Amino acid sequence: LQKGVIMPVPHVFVAAVAALLLAPVAPSGRGPAPSSAASAAGERQWIDAKGDPLPLGSDEEVEDFLRTAQVVDLEGISRGVAGAQKALLRKGDIEMHAVFRTVAVEQRERRLGDRVVMFFRDHYIHEPAAYALSELLGLEMVPPAVVRTIRGRPGSLQLWLEDVRPTVELEEEGIRSPDGRATLLQFYQMQVFDNLINNLDRNQGNILVDGRWRGWLIDHTMAFARTEQLPSPARVRRCERGLWERLNTLSDQELEAAVEPFLPFPERAGLLKRRQVLVDLIQETIVLVGEGPVRFDRAEREVRPPSR
Repeated sequence: LQKGVIMPVPHVFVAAVAALLLAPVAPSGRGPAPSSAASAAGERQWIDAKGDPLPLGSDEEVEDFLRTAQVVDLEGISRGVAGAQKALLRKGDIEMHAVFRTVAVEQRERRLGDRVVMFFRDHYIHEPAAYALSELLGLEMVPPAVVRTIRGRPGSLQLWLEDVRPTVELEEEGIRSPDGRATLLQFYQMQVFDNLINNLDRNQGNILVDGRWRGWLIDHTMAFARTEQLPSPARVRRCERGLWERLNTLSDQELEAAVEPFLPFPERAGLLKRRQVLVDLIQETIVLVGEGPVRFDRAEREVRPPSR
């Protein structure tokens, strides 16, 4: 995967709009495994290294585990971001996998495709920042991530999602979602989030799908570029009601406090400016076409199995 190139539109999420909305699940190919980060009730249930439900009662407990558990092993990851490693963590009888990122590149400017990014940062610290912001907004599409130094190297440590597959693999195998509309709404949620955090590196390798066809977003090291402009405003078309309300009602102080442990002031200032641009854009769309075609309920993005 070429880092720093924004894919035009992830095909499993959107190229399928014509196909997914009209066609059933592909009969061949292996989709995401049944166990996943989501339980049957739709709540998050993380999975341990053995494939069993992780016996931790909250995300705060997961974060504490990531910070304090013993690092038993580190190994390279065959597909994805260069330099990231898969860690095996252990505390008591609990074992968990996590991904350890150490990238920390800073340049005054970097050309990415047809754009020049000033004060470019490709940095591990953006992963826990994306997680903190996702939780504050109620998005719940980014796995828990913390800052941690392992074997003398500072980096970010993020829960490894078991039994998920990247959309690039699903597309290669021709596997389709059974509910194209819900999948598309997840894509719209992702677009709102990526525009807010100014993500320069969304691609089919860092969108994961679990056994209930719920989308998960990882690898945000190239997010939070400090510019005030949205990277892809044309893709902001719909927004879930809860996310819309939080974007509108959270104060600048609340937003800044969530990411202050991770982002310097210029990146925080850019985030606040983009939030306002994003809110104005969505509001203008609502005025233009009405509230119904823009806002949707959270339950609508849950993928439903095809009726028999």
